[in-house]
Amino acid sequence: AKMKKLSKRQQQLIDLLSDGWEIGWSSTLDGSVWIQKGGVGRGGEYRRVHAATAQSLRDIGLIVCVKSGFPTSLYRLAP
Repeated sequence: AKMKKLSKRQQQLIDLLSDGWEIGWSSTLDGSVWIQKGGVGRGGEYRRVHAATAQSLRDIGLIVCVKSGFPTSLYRLAP
């Protein structure tokens, strides 16, 4: 199947991820999602992410869970 063109928001996430950022996905009720430079919890710059954007990247298989856990699961680019 031909790859659907990514939205600007999706593409920004992919660009950051390929630059060594990592997505943190909260497993608490608020389900917040963020992306952090150098990896989640390492003190780097971080930005909030729309859950729907992260969800869509997960659904099409572009990001994969590398550590599932409470209170945070970690996602990176699919290999």
